Amino acid sequence: MGKKKMKKAGILSMQRIYNYGSFLQAYALKKMMEECGAEVEFVDYHPGECILPSKETTGMKRKIQKGLEILRMKGRLRDKIQFVKYKKNYARKNYPVLGLKETYNYAPKLDLLVIGSDEVFNCIQDNSNVGFAPELFGAGHQSNRLISYAASFGNTTLEAIHVPGHSPGSLVYYCAADHCMFSGDVLFQGSIGRADLTGGNFDELKEHICSRLFVLPNETIVYPGHGAPTTIGIEKAENPFFR
Repeated sequence: MGKKKMKKAGILSMQRIYNYGSFLQAYALKKMMEECGAEVEFVDYHPGECILPSKETTGMKRKIQKGLEILRMKGRLRDKIQFVKYKKNYARKNYPVLGLKETYNYAPKLDLLVIGSDEVFNCIQDNSNVGFAPELFGAGHQSNRLISYAASFGNTTLEAIHVPGHSPGSLVYYCAADHCMFSGDVLFQGSIGRADLTGGNFDELKEHICSRLFVLPNETIVYPGHGAPTTIGIEKAENPFFR
């Protein structure tokens, strides 16, 4: 049998950001992929303008701004100086460990491209070094296969609604902007949560579903902890526990 050809894979992440968390995520993913037999390289992107107005500047003005921020921090002067040295030497000390080069690597031809980290999909951050870039969502790639991980759903506000009955502390998370809720074990399609466990109360559960959930718009999509999604309107009209 001939030797299996090694896959050429790329990682598009926050590998050039001066942050140990970003470094460790990039390093760990690279090592894991190499252990799977892949030939791994890091892929760069073009930082665009921030979606939200950024208060930060760029270039030398940014460096001065950051320096003043460090001086205003509480702490000993020698610790502040040590931090500045850490930032100054970060790329020289850490980039070689990742195999990063001074020349940026844009859209190489690959068998597989993995895009991700906890910061990649955070489109609303105002860090001008990151910015918004379609490349972070796969635009312009030249890979046979694309994988993303740690994807987030952007700037979303969830309201926690206390709905006791299944348990004393049961919470439902409601997103008014997206017209949906995550009901856990409180409300299901055609059913409700059990109330026979310690602290449960069947009548209380029904009462709070009616007074706190059924007052929401009928079109609100309900994503329960088990089973298929439904809507508030359907459950108000068809759930047998409320007829």
